[in-house]
Amino acid sequence: MNLILAVPRNGQSVGEFFGTGLIRARSQRNDYFRVRYLFPDGWLSEELTFCLAALLTWLRIQGKEPPNRLVLLGTGGSLWDGILAELGDLSRPALCGGFLPSLTAAVDRQDVTSEQVRLVARNLEQKLAIEVRAHLIPRAQSQEDQLHLLRIIRQSLSPGDSLTLDVTHGYRHLPMLVLGAARLIRRVDESNIENLFYAALDMRQGGEPAPVISLAWLLELSEWADVLRELRVGGRLRALPSLIKDRSLRQALNDTGFYLARNQVSRAGKAAMNCLKSLSATQSDPLLDLTGPVIQQIPEGIACCQRDPRRILQLARAALKEGDYVSTAILLNEAAIAQVGTSKFPEGDKLLATIRHLRNGLAHAAPARSLQGVLSSPATLEQTPTHQAMSLEQIFLKSHKANEGSARNRLQRHSSFGRQP
Repeated sequence: MNLILAVPRNGQSVGEFFGTGLIRARSQRNDYFRVRYLFPDGWLSEELTFCLAALLTWLRIQGKEPPNRLVLLGTGGSLWDGILAELGDLSRPALCGGFLPSLTAAVDRQDVTSEQVRLVARNLEQKLAIEVRAHLIPRAQSQEDQLHLLRIIRQSLSPGDSLTLDVTHGYRHLPMLVLGAARLIRRVDESNIENLFYAALDMRQGGEPAPVISLAWLLELSEWADVLRELRVGGRLRALPSLIKDRSLRQALNDTGFYLARNQVSRAGKAAMNCLKSLSATQSDPLLDLTGPVIQQIPEGIACCQRDPRRILQLARAALKEGDYVSTAILLNEAAIAQVGTSKFPEGDKLLATIRHLRNGLAHAAPARSLQGVLSSPATLEQTPTHQAMSLEQIFLKSHKANEGSARNRLQRHSSFGRQP
């Protein structure tokens, strides 16, 4: 079974997926081992069958707020009788009246019913004094069943919950599904993932305890992957600061992103220089160390952009990739002014006029009639600044070649100065 521990804003709730144990020939069931669980902080449980029982105790000794909801999710062949025996109250008359033997028989046949699951939940509620929800789930072999499982998980929780996931006892593909569910819940329901645990029973040697491994950083890694994709596509810094732990680097990135959003390239360039300084001085951060070279490319492309029209053009292209057409036009205009003002190419003045015309049209609610065709569809709107950026790039190249030619002429004149005829 996998465990889902959900902690709403007004309390906590716990949920668990049950596995089926080991199956021998002739359907003779071999129940889970009783082992001691060793948590990452060094705490060692007594011998228990389910990691859930150890986790509930561990949460209590950590001084955390006690859970107020336990969500049990298992298939028709999961060890519902085992979790009842470990966490329930077997002295209650309802169990002595034949329910437990019939439940065990149903587990062996792998046809536990929803009513039996409901009675398990009711017994655990009375023993643990918390709300218990129990649901039958499919084995999640097909995509349809996997989606059904994700719906059950979401319906078992509430928006704003904090979750601790235990993926110890389930089928081996379920941890991947639970990880996907955690990402979905985090984004859609604004839930917080407190931790993701896996007790590695197969790592034990002899009578050693089962190490409980925290995999919560996998969710952080997935967030990093999303942000890095956004950085590589558009070069924007909106989401990155929230993942940075170093305070000075986070502030420098926030400043750079703020000025970029306002198209203040001069201030953005200076702020990006501070990003590079902070990035080189930041304390060791495993994920930052892993992705540092990719992140560094972004402030490097922004730094000193106020003195280099080609870097302003890069920012314009980044804005265009994100579909920010207004920023694209503004930055193209800034790059054109910086370049055309220092060059003597007549086509530069014409290009600057067309770029400015587009910028003015995008900045007003009622653009000029001459721009209505350009603004009629995303394709035509994207095509126009793309061509303008390419034309501006050509002017950059011509200007660069002209400057190189002038530099060679000056060098030749200097080297020939003073020579005898």
